[in-house]
Amino acid sequence: TFLHEYVHALQDQHYDLENFTEEGDEERFNDDQSLAYTALIEGDAQTATFFYIINNMSASDAMELAESSSEIDSTALEETPAFLRESLIFPYTTGQEFVQTTQVLGGWDAVNELWENPPASTEQIMHPERYPDDLPVAVELPADFSAALGEGWREAIRDVWGEFGTLLTLQQQDLDAEEEEGFDEAVSQAAEGWGGDSYLFLTNGERGVFVMEMAWDSEEDAQEGYDAWLEWLEDSGLAAGEGSRLSGDGRAAYLRAEGDSLFLAIAQDEADLTTALGQLAWE
Repeated sequence: TFLHEYVHALQDQHYDLENFTEEGDEERFNDDQSLAYTALIEGDAQTATFFYIINNMSASDAMELAESSSEIDSTALEETPAFLRESLIFPYTTGQEFVQTTQVLGGWDAVNELWENPPASTEQIMHPERYPDDLPVAVELPADFSAALGEGWREAIRDVWGEFGTLLTLQQQDLDAEEEEGFDEAVSQAAEGWGGDSYLFLTNGERGVFVMEMAWDSEEDAQEGYDAWLEWLEDSGLAAGEGSRLSGDGRAAYLRAEGDSLFLAIAQDEADLTTALGQLAWE
């Protein structure tokens, strides 16, 4: 623990961590970028700790450390909702894999270059070979969408889901039900085709509308994404209706793939969904 935190002190000394965590960074970085930067910060510390252990600790000391780590009470983490738990673990596990892969291939100079040109998305963290060239596609949703929906609507969230967020969402039912360890291969393959997205969540009292437009790496990837999202919606209790619409339990949704893009909208009321789609001109 001391070594891990000492690395953070060195990071701050050389690269100024406030540049990544200062107040107002939500205006500079979307959630996906912030998680990617956190993965760099924690992954770097984890990697340095790993190399210190194998280079400076005896086998008996390393065994004692492993045994003491296994005795830590992880009940609280195990009882945490899967989406939150996996998000908390991601910077330490996948972040370490990203930084350690970089170090093995290019040495510590390559790790230093990560700080000069930080990863732009969780996609790059999950697929080190895509760093730094595979940048997220910018997707723009209407700037003043809440006003277009009518009186009483307000924009609660506008952000980017990212590949990791997409993977977690598509796998959420299985993770919550503890039906399997890790992520389903088909879902992982679908999420790998993520190229960029933008989403909005709007509220009006107890009413809510969620809209998201996603860019995929290819038309084939968009179709795989469509199949995965359709299964997710159906697992959520919605059934296919006319055209691209789904409904169930008073809720309504819209899902359509066109070219390398995917369009998704979910509302608690059919009329609100129709109004939203009319303003988006998706149909």
